[in-house]
Amino acid sequence: MADRLMRTETAQCLARESLNEEQYRILLSFDGPRQHTFKELRDKALTNVATLAMNVDRLDERKLVNKMRDPSHKRRTYASITDEGRALVDRVQHDVERAHTEVERAFGTSNASMLKNLLVEFVRVGEVAH
Repeated sequence: MADRLMRTETAQCLARESLNEEQYRILLSFDGPRQHTFKELRDKALTNVATLAMNVDRLDERKLVNKMRDPSHKRRTYASITDEGRALVDRVQHDVERAHTEVERAFGTSNASMLKNLLVEFVRVGEVAH
């Protein structure tokens, strides 16, 4: 029940910013202003290339990321997060943290902490599997 509530609250936070979960994971994958290859983003966002490309295109249209091709290697694509994208991530993270705090209050610190630890482990296992 706590898991469902956390997911619902997170989905509502994302919907307010017109983001889906994959787009949010992609935006979270940027570690600074440097350009990231699609392979790096795919691995960090735990998604496949087709989903990544579609979502990066949408984020680029919204000016949340800049997508560019390598002039010396036309098949290689890079992306970097814009200031607008970073600001959006900061807003969403704040809202998600607030929502998770409310869930923690509703279900108790111990249960919410256990759930968070399980989710972190789930993501870690997913990263190792890729």
